[in-house]
Amino acid sequence: MHAAVEPPPKGEPHVANVGFVLGDAPSADTRGVFTSTRYLSRAPVEIPGPPPKNKATAPTPREGTLVGADGQGRAVVRLTEGDKLVHLAFSDVSPRLAEGQTVEALRSAAVHLDPLRGIDPARRTPLDPRISEALHLRLQQPVLEHPQHGTVTHQDYVDALCAIGEEAFCFGGAGGRDALQLLAEKPDATAAELAATFNDLDIQTTASPEQVRQICVRLGGKFKDFGLWTEAHTSKRFGIFGVGEHKKGLDLVIMKGGHDERGSSVFTRELAIDAEDPDFQMNNLRIRITGKREDWEQIDPSGLGIADAIAKRLTVVGDRAETDKALGFRAIKFLARGCTMPDETRRQLEANIEHFWPKLKADLDGAPWVSALFRNLKSDSLADLDHELDGHHQAMQKVGWGALHDAYFVPLKGQIFDEFIRRQVRKIDVDQPLELFDRASALVESARGTSFEPFIERYRGKLGHALVDEVVARSLAEAKPADVDAYLAEVQRLEREFEERGMTFAVARLPEAAGGNPMKDFSRRYFEGLKLDGADQKNQFDAELKRFRGRLEAGGLGAAVPAFDSMRGALWGGFRQRDLEAKRALGAS
Repeated sequence: MHAAVEPPPKGEPHVANVGFVLGDAPSADTRGVFTSTRYLSRAPVEIPGPPPKNKATAPTPREGTLVGADGQGRAVVRLTEGDKLVHLAFSDVSPRLAEGQTVEALRSAAVHLDPLRGIDPARRTPLDPRISEALHLRLQQPVLEHPQHGTVTHQDYVDALCAIGEEAFCFGGAGGRDALQLLAEKPDATAAELAATFNDLDIQTTASPEQVRQICVRLGGKFKDFGLWTEAHTSKRFGIFGVGEHKKGLDLVIMKGGHDERGSSVFTRELAIDAEDPDFQMNNLRIRITGKREDWEQIDPSGLGIADAIAKRLTVVGDRAETDKALGFRAIKFLARGCTMPDETRRQLEANIEHFWPKLKADLDGAPWVSALFRNLKSDSLADLDHELDGHHQAMQKVGWGALHDAYFVPLKGQIFDEFIRRQVRKIDVDQPLELFDRASALVESARGTSFEPFIERYRGKLGHALVDEVVARSLAEAKPADVDAYLAEVQRLEREFEERGMTFAVARLPEAAGGNPMKDFSRRYFEGLKLDGADQKNQFDAELKRFRGRLEAGGLGAAVPAFDSMRGALWGGFRQRDLEAKRALGAS
């Protein structure tokens, strides 16, 4: 029996949540699919095939599985043939329903399903009281803090998620891995020592991106950008909301059911589906922190994570070794921390490295390889970086990967140095952006006495471009130009200042620097903040886009126009989102 799935009702938000199968032992005949603006179900479906060459012939249906929805509210279907994800309107999806089932009944039942129903009950255990106490202490710490605006704690965000009926889980190192390892090494660890294992706190949730954003807007309303450091389009596309200080605050992450063909996340409400995503089983642990402390649970979806965490053993999750180009870097990071790997993991990792690393190294002078490496480094000084990379070297030699180190790490040492300087320059805090030139030179000099010393002079030739880009970005951000003319005036002021200092290289670089990311960031802020009245907002918006584009060309930033043109759709979407939030806030008051 087939029944067409109707599109979600107009006027309601489309939320990209995936994932339920009804029945304790579902089969191909009893699986059901339902639609609503909050939930979707995984189920066999049929969709139209590609248009045939003969227009008089109907398209041949294709079979697949409904796995979610994208940010535009379209169905995401994984084709049975070719394992490819496609996007299409809900009205084109035909689910298979058991006799007597209706989409409406399935929709109603799904609202009450437990996101943990796919997890073996034996793999859900009460949280160790010592870990519970330590995590409780950490959750009371502030995420946002200001003398005038007050304090917002980690617990405030958890409570807000629970208040709307959604789940919250600590994951990654905070999912119990680091605490279990500490207790295995030091059974008498204090609560403060255990609490330190939760310093890098990541929280997963079943809430939708829109719901999480509303919580962040409400709790962080008095703080700049609502306390968020992640861009709105990044949060919408990948479901990641960074609150507070970068890498030291709180990451709120939507549970994921995979990615579409453009790399955007498809979201899920099922922990069993999300648990297919992590790299190693010891990183696959969760701590469920929904509700009262006495109800908190340690969840080990595979049954392997707790034992692996205690033993500091690397076991690859699923087929990640075949698909994850950065898996080898993460493995080396954990090997340097004293982890071990069984023979099967070694075989998988060696095959992964042999497949991915040559491609990463060959592209853009090794830039993708270096970028993947830095996602797994934590050093804030060249001395610490030298020590951290030496730890990598020793770990690789210990497992017989010394040749890999010589083939990749040694030839790319200069690029690693360049990337570290570039990243650190972004973090330097100065009163005047132009002070960066002096501070960056001192940073480069700190390479003396480390293995990076041979690259000091080599880097000086590159210092100019990286610094000009950062100086221009900071100057424009601090100036807070109100419109495009003020933006261009600030660029002209910088040009005069560079000329007065005799910095011809900075004058030459200025148009490219000002027309890059600073222009994109300014464009987003400017167009999101537009005040447009009346029913013809789109026409008014398009007219302002045209004026803005013309001023860029006339102001000497014509090279930035193609990038600006590519943002038109995103700028309109950002404006609409801010406009709706403002109207909701006005209605609430």
